[in-house]
Amino acid sequence: MTSTVPASLTRTAEGAALQAVLLDMDGTLVDTEGFWWDVEKEVFAGLGHR
Repeated sequence: MTSTVPASLTRTAEGAALQAVLLDMDGTLVDTEGFWWDVEKEVFAGLGHR
């Protein structure tokens, strides 16, 4: 069973409005390059690539 709630009916806690969104696309904050290489190798291996 799934359900949806229209955005117009949702509320946030008082004073808890979203202030910012931070995207770390170049690995400055967290070095994730090794994880991405591992995932890419696994995905391509599953597709028959070496």
